[in-house]
Amino acid sequence: MKNEPDKNTLTVSIKCVVYNHEPYLKQCLDGFVMQKTNFRFEAIVHDDASTDKSADIIREYAELYPDIIIPVLEEENLYSKDKVLLRRKMNNLCKGKYVALCDGDDFWTDPYKLQKQVDYMETHPGCSLCFTAATIIYEKGVIENYKLPFEEQTTRDFYGTELAKKWVVATASILHINDMQDYPYDPRFIYGDFPLILYMQQKGYIHCIGEKMVTYRRNVNSVLFQTKNAQKIIDHYEAIKEVFGKKYHCVDDRIVPLYMKIFRLGKFGKESWRALFSILKNPRYVIQMIRFLPKVLFRSQKDKVQYVIR
Repeated sequence: MKNEPDKNTLTVSIKCVVYNHEPYLKQCLDGFVMQKTNFRFEAIVHDDASTDKSADIIREYAELYPDIIIPVLEEENLYSKDKVLLRRKMNNLCKGKYVALCDGDDFWTDPYKLQKQVDYMETHPGCSLCFTAATIIYEKGVIENYKLPFEEQTTRDFYGTELAKKWVVATASILHINDMQDYPYDPRFIYGDFPLILYMQQKGYIHCIGEKMVTYRRNVNSVLFQTKNAQKIIDHYEAIKEVFGKKYHCVDDRIVPLYMKIFRLGKFGKESWRALFSILKNPRYVIQMIRFLPKVLFRSQKDKVQYVIR
């Protein structure tokens, strides 16, 4: 018979970053407080100086569920000042054996999500990160012929570079071991989940539970998908290769479409030619450009808007 965990020991810290998530935040926090577990967990809910009523909602839930919701309310936006400092602060606040992720605009749908993931991690000590399949809500309407791989994930293990090739893991589904002592806080990382996954691959293997336990909210007008920020996303993936090594050159598949997007929307101005030069000076990028060019040229205008690979 499996030993019951000590309810006085903190097993899971949920890391929840909030910024202007007022329309979605109650649904997110409801997903935390509905969790049914035989262990103690907490939710570190960090509001990064939202200009809406997100902080008020967090205070409300902290009063109703003081044993679960731990509010951290900033007076100034920390991400805009120093995103590395924000990430360090959040990681330091998480004291549980495991850390779960869920931003304020996503939410959990299975009341046994944490229990199922912890049960797996406890019986498979070689696993460093466990995630689940996910459902997607498109805030701006369904995108035709556009599907993310984590909608159809099955129960299995992941090793090596497989998770670097496709966006497979829904951030809100992640549970990982709390071992961040030597995590590389590179300021070029704009997506926090992707470096975390690669880092956890160095600590063990990654497992997927093929049940849809969370919902990811997809906003096609997200700031990260605006053309003006394409270079920042490119820098993010260049940093991935530098920090995690040559085996992750597979992210070139994501970099080249971004350069091509800059070239196409730059209307043959300086940005266009700078992007083309960046491709031509790297033989690996040239190969990828030849591969992706037909997809860019023959997509409809509606689909072209989506041609930024996360």
